Amino acid sequence: MATFKIEVNVDWVKEDENLDEIIKEEIASSIIKTVSEKAIKDIETKVDSMVNSAVLEKINARLDEVLQDFMNRPRTITDKYGDTLKSGVSVMDLLKEQCDQFIDSYVDNNGNTIKTPRYGESKRRIDYIIEKNIDYEMKRSIERSVGQIKDALQKYINDTLKAQIGENIAKAIGLDKITAQIKE
Repeated sequence: MATFKIEVNVDWVKEDENLDEIIKEEIASSIIKTVSEKAIKDIETKVDSMVNSAVLEKINARLDEVLQDFMNRPRTITDKYGDTLKSGVSVMDLLKEQCDQFIDSYVDNNGNTIKTPRYGESKRRIDYIIEKNIDYEMKRSIERSVGQIKDALQKYINDTLKAQIGENIAKAIGLDKITAQIKE
């Protein structure tokens, strides 16, 4: 259900005009104006959202294009004197190379990078990472297993002790004699 506010302004009515007709025309034109304004606003909203999504898609596509170009365009690497060190290398290649160097670099027993490897005191970073992860998983598994064994032992000891204490108390108070007397 729609609600309309209609104002009718009748300044002058000529002799041959009908007041009812003038009011009907004013009401009709007011309704048409209100409905058309609402329709125009709805259309504007839909167009804005369509334009915004299309613009965002174009922006995202352009950003992706620029990023791909930046990452994959061949470049020439020079030293501080301008001498060519490498040519035809992309940023992606440089990132991969840096990752490889990072993983293959040597670290001490605390994981700190060292320049020169020392026998027994250094290892490759990838080996260090793998050992730490294995140690962590092993420690977690052992702690979980120890906890389960501890709980099972406590339950067994409690149940066994209760049974033995119950038998000893029964012998001490002569429970067999008491139950024999009850049967008689």
